[in-house]
Amino acid sequence: MVVSGFEAVTLVDFPGVIASVVFTSGCNLRCRFCHNPELALGRGGDKTAEFIEYIKTARVDGVSVTGGEPLLHGDLPEFLRYLKGLGLKIKLDTNGFFPDRLERVLAENLVDYAAVDVKGLTPEETEFVTRLRLPAGGFSRTLDVLKRSAADFELRLTVWKTFEDADIKVFCEKISGARLFLQKARPERLLDRRFSENIRLADFGEVRKRFEKYMAVSVR
Repeated sequence: MVVSGFEAVTLVDFPGVIASVVFTSGCNLRCRFCHNPELALGRGGDKTAEFIEYIKTARVDGVSVTGGEPLLHGDLPEFLRYLKGLGLKIKLDTNGFFPDRLERVLAENLVDYAAVDVKGLTPEETEFVTRLRLPAGGFSRTLDVLKRSAADFELRLTVWKTFEDADIKVFCEKISGARLFLQKARPERLLDRRFSENIRLADFGEVRKRFEKYMAVSVR
């Protein structure tokens, strides 16, 4: 697996863990609000050798593996085994559309913490954001896999619009028992630059209030 870039130390990406961040290149989605367009399009560099040398002696307790989409890479488990062999904890960021691959790394105890990015509250919203017609039930399957695993996990929703109250209610019922974070979309460096206006029109405070009618949420 190619490491396209890495951050030596982070105190915020992996809850409660001093960690490094690894960026993989390539993604199966083309999300309009993606702020890592080079990685999404597979145009990242190759820092694998540099990272491997660094992590052997790094004073960190874990590694946050993000992308792009890490589960796109078939040799990800081998990479995670290597990191586990160094005694490191692993956080995995994923878009939630590779439930079978996620289940395999969880079953092997290669992931201690998972973070899943929610693209939309309805299939129509998800298709609009990702610009792809995705298999039905992918997110629900991922959520089921996570709830049955020993790993801790979170869901993250990027607020790119002021979502409808009815859709929020149904979504909150679906993810009952999960931890949800709301995060503001960034209007700069977007994969779809025209999408910045949508983000500016979104009312983050209003979305938060609507969610809090149905469940506790945290903000990033």
